[in-house]
Amino acid sequence: VRKKRGVQLGVAMSVLEKQIAKLQRRVEELEKVAAEARGLKQELDDRVAAGKSLKASNIKLQKEVVALERRLGELEVEKDTKGTFTFGGGAASTKALRRTLKEGYLEIDNL
Repeated sequence: VRKKRGVQLGVAMSVLEKQIAKLQRRVEELEKVAAEARGLKQELDDRVAAGKSLKASNIKLQKEVVALERRLGELEVEKDTKGTFTFGGGAASTKALRRTLKEGYLEIDNL
């Protein structure tokens, strides 16, 4: 009876050792996956940061384009009026220009 139990315990120990080894391999695989996930998260964070930087640059460039277009419009008005009228921009100047256009003194497109 004791010998039989000893064999059974030995078999059980062997099975448990195999299961433990299998679990250890699985833990190692999961650690590799976790490390890969951390690397991917870092890459994503880097890309998000770069995207935010690009967005900020894009907004700045858009503002610069608007300012340049506004200045180009001012220069075109100055050129078209041949020195008789200078549009300097700003709300008051815009109102004065619109009033002048309504009264029919000047014909300027796209204002």
